Amino acid sequence: MASCADVARPWLMQEQQQHIGIARTHSIAGIVYTRQGKSEMALELHEKCLAIRIKALGEDHSSVANTYNNIGLVYYMQGKNEVALELYRKCLAIRIKALGEDHPDVTATQSNIAIVYASQGKHETAVGLFQMCLATRIKALGEDHPDVATTYGTIASAYVSLGKVEMALELYEKSLAINIKALGENHLSVAAAYSIIANVYRKQRKYEMALELYVKSLAIKIKTLGEDHQSVADSKYSMALLLVRQGELARAWGLFRESRAISKKALALEQGRT
Repeated sequence: MASCADVARPWLMQEQQQHIGIARTHSIAGIVYTRQGKSEMALELHEKCLAIRIKALGEDHSSVANTYNNIGLVYYMQGKNEVALELYRKCLAIRIKALGEDHPDVTATQSNIAIVYASQGKHETAVGLFQMCLATRIKALGEDHPDVATTYGTIASAYVSLGKVEMALELYEKSLAINIKALGENHLSVAAAYSIIANVYRKQRKYEMALELYVKSLAIKIKTLGEDHQSVADSKYSMALLLVRQGELARAWGLFRESRAISKKALALEQGRT
């Protein structure tokens, strides 16, 4: 004869799955609100998700870690860095316990913590964390993975802030080479890398080198996104500013006008979609 516990167990498991499903719905909606910049609505949903997941799964489950991460991101976007750090650390502790120190999700959390430190101006601390993240990602994913390229780029950005421009350029070039190998020459990540390196050259007043990279970035964007995308307008605007510094005012004015016209078209297309 079945005990009361045996009879109740399937019902309890079904109820638990329903709660987990509700938590997942809250989480997805919270992520959408985060992307839309509706931080208070995002926080409300993520907090509801967190409470359900802790109750249903326990405090050390990876889904709970994911929710801490999502809430931390919202606080970071609000500029509440200390609160974000506290939540990212909770996420990190759970992920290390559940997944081990060499898991990609662990490195992602280390990277998030480093980004917060960088935003606080603690660039040396950020570099140390990014380098830990880099070593783990290379070990887990190999040297030619896009996530490794991203980490090289974030370390390079920290070096720029520390005034170590040549070291930064070396890492940006590594990041670019990996992205070209892994994603192809016409990927938007490659276009972004060209623009970032161009920005460094512009600050060094190496205008010809910067312009060459802006042109490469622009060509990829046009090929990938079409001529009427806002990102294309942004590239033309950057090139125009550079030409002003070189004294080529006629070319610059032409690019300014093209950029403005594309921005108007892109805005009209976006409004048409909504």
